[in-house]
Amino acid sequence: MITFNRILQRNRYFFLLLSLVLFFITSAVIADFNQKLFIFGIVFSIVLVFSVYIIEHNFLLLLTGSVLAVAVLLSNYYSIVFHAKPGSSFIMFEYGVTIIFFITVSYLTLSSVMRDKIITSSTLYGAICSYLLIGLTYSFWYMLMYDLNPAAFHLPEHLTGYNADIRLQNFIYYSYVTMSTLGYGDITPVSYLAKTTAWLESVIGQIYLTVWIARLVGLNIAHRTMQVEGKKDER
Repeated sequence: MITFNRILQRNRYFFLLLSLVLFFITSAVIADFNQKLFIFGIVFSIVLVFSVYIIEHNFLLLLTGSVLAVAVLLSNYYSIVFHAKPGSSFIMFEYGVTIIFFITVSYLTLSSVMRDKIITSSTLYGAICSYLLIGLTYSFWYMLMYDLNPAAFHLPEHLTGYNADIRLQNFIYYSYVTMSTLGYGDITPVSYLAKTTAWLESVIGQIYLTVWIARLVGLNIAHRTMQVEGKKDER
């Protein structure tokens, strides 16, 4: 009998992908809600849970990921409940821990799917998750830079002065626009660090799509070729 835990483990990248999509859509939809911070905290917690769940059964990695996730979760709820001010040392700690956590999860996800020799749906879900996690990591890095130095980015006047969740929405948008090289230009980097970070993300995004997708296609072709040759040998 297949247990619920085994179903989750077998489809962990699919559930992580669902939680990420839910997070992106929900956090955008609730932007004007009165209880948006509370709802945001719940949806973000779901992402953290499934992010930890993709960590393979390695005690040290699992312990590290769990500790980081708990630190991110507690700091996130603390900032929501006590209305931590942008630029405060606590907010800096929250962003820093969040960045470290998502870098760790991004690396573990990518390294796991890269070990696959046969392309499955889990491989594809994992590859998509890695791409989205990299973009999300950069979103928090941009938030950190902006809180440390508001002059690091030029934002339209109607986007300045908003609370943390709205700023995060703006930098999530900016991160993926940069990563996919769309570059609408409504948010622009000003400081040298912001400019360097932006072009690095753009390059990483393009390398990811070209090199990694090429590898997936190559593995898929090799697998199909082996299947065809195997059928010929059977005949």
